[in-house]
Amino acid sequence: MIVRNEAGKDVARVRSMEDGTFAIELAPGRYQFEPQPVDGMMGTAAPIEVIVVAGPDPEPITVSYDTGIR
Repeated sequence: MIVRNEAGKDVARVRSMEDGTFAIELAPGRYQFEPQPVDGMMGTAAPIEVIVVAGPDPEPITVSYDTGIR
């Protein structure tokens, strides 16, 4: 996952853990999370717009990959 700030600058890269979860700390602001292709998996996930606010409780983000199989 590539994380970009409002200016489009890469501010972080994060990989998911074995169970598919990930965690990252960011300063308050507006970010775009750009999921990357997964080896062996068809399809891609759309970028996710995220607004980070100060506070103790993180908000979960769900990333869904569309394989196109119906």
